[in-house]
Amino acid sequence: MITGLVGLGLGLACEGGEPAGETTEGSTGEPQATGPSATDDDTGGATTSSDGDGSSDDGPPPMPSQTQACAQWVECAATLMLDDVMAIEQAYGSEGSCWDAGAPEAAACDVECRDALESTAAELEGMGQEVPDACDLPRTIAWSELEPVITDNCVTGCHEPGGEDSSLDLSDGPYYALYMVASDQSTIYLVDPGDHESSYLWHKLRGSQGSVGGGGSRMPRGADPLDPSFIDDLADWIDQGASNF
Repeated sequence: MITGLVGLGLGLACEGGEPAGETTEGSTGEPQATGPSATDDDTGGATTSSDGDGSSDDGPPPMPSQTQACAQWVECAATLMLDDVMAIEQAYGSEGSCWDAGAPEAAACDVECRDALESTAAELEGMGQEVPDACDLPRTIAWSELEPVITDNCVTGCHEPGGEDSSLDLSDGPYYALYMVASDQSTIYLVDPGDHESSYLWHKLRGSQGSVGGGGSRMPRGADPLDPSFIDDLADWIDQGASNF
């Protein structure tokens, strides 16, 4: 059992029941923290939320879910049999306290898990020990990897002026048309940084939009589904804060 790993720079987000209050980067505005409102339109388009308190008759958006980095950190702690593995599970596990609040808190926990994995790997290497696969840091996904696929598959003939679904216009660059913009089909944002399961774009690409109150067809409409590895990368990018670089 490894006992020399110093709390791995965490302080455990579950202490006091509140994770660290960092925020994600990449937003140019300040949408309501309680989530977007939406209409029952089946066009797949989007509009910014206009409700003063961000509330919706359909209730609050889903709570954030465990990120890949935190799943990796919990697995790493279990593999190394760390003394505080139970506390790590309580904070960062799939039912942990990190996912009891909103997306900014979840994104802060993701940062903590990444820091913990990096610190653990560095300490193990410093002691001349092999770093288990479970402690490898998940690959950081850049928006520049995703944007061409979305542009190539979702703009022409659909999400552009005169297209089948011009209400969501991605032709001037999809990032700011998606980031923290409310879906017309559901009560969640198209991209909610820190939580892919509360991001309607992810659901529409995998065909699970009905599970979050949405409708219409899977995207891209009338074409083959996008590669599952791309959809996984999109989920990781969202969980990592959905930055625009």
